[in-house]
Amino acid sequence: RIENITIRFRVKNIYKNHYIKIYLDGKILQSKKRLIMSPGEMETLKFNSSKLIGAKEMLIQIEENK
Repeated sequence: RIENITIRFRVKNIYKNHYIKIYLDGKILQSKKRLIMSPGEMETLKFNSSKLIGAKEMLIQIEENK
């Protein structure tokens, strides 16, 4: 059965012009550009659970737009 997964979190600092990226086993699953992220706002990521099949490691990272 395929379901959607939602991950919600808050950042600790203010970030401007950054990406939120999800990596599965070192490969990018999803990349979402955010102009501003602040501790007062909840960030939300959604993806299909079928992407996790066989994955061993998940990393969610905030990266600067270069």
